[in-house]
Amino acid sequence: GLHVWLEKPPAMRANQVEEMEKQRGDRVVVVGFKKAFMPATRKTLEIMRGDDFGKLRSLLAEYPMSIPEDGAGVLERGEYVNWLANGCHPLSFMLAAGGDVDAVTVHRSRNGGGACVLEYANGAIGNFHLADGGRLPFERYTVYGDGGHITVENSANISLMYSCFS
Repeated sequence: GLHVWLEKPPAMRANQVEEMEKQRGDRVVVVGFKKAFMPATRKTLEIMRGDDFGKLRSLLAEYPMSIPEDGAGVLERGEYVNWLANGCHPLSFMLAAGGDVDAVTVHRSRNGGGACVLEYANGAIGNFHLADGGRLPFERYTVYGDGGHITVENSANISLMYSCFS
């Protein structure tokens, strides 16, 4: 019967989240996906709503992490690994900026890096580049629209480039 602020991730599988949604009734439940709430995300969304930015075309997220070798097994065993602990952060930015997702495709390299491709309901595409190769303290998000692009580096620095072509 209480409103809940929940730490991430809310569950191991999507159907578990759906079950929580059914049980919450009229209560508000929010998951602490911090990248969705950071000031740089709010500013990005504000710029995207402007007439000059135009229609969203694509998103690119770069984040230093790897994909577990046995991803299906990790989920089956209910293991809480870095993918769940930190992979939700860049994805929360991508969902905030891109909206609903129709399809997800994941490619893993033999070394653990890879890409997660999101096909958004609005027609845009997102690429979550898993920059395996150490724990470099760097992340970058670039949002591309008809009229320009926005880049967010390390959750703080935002740059905006409007197209000089018409």
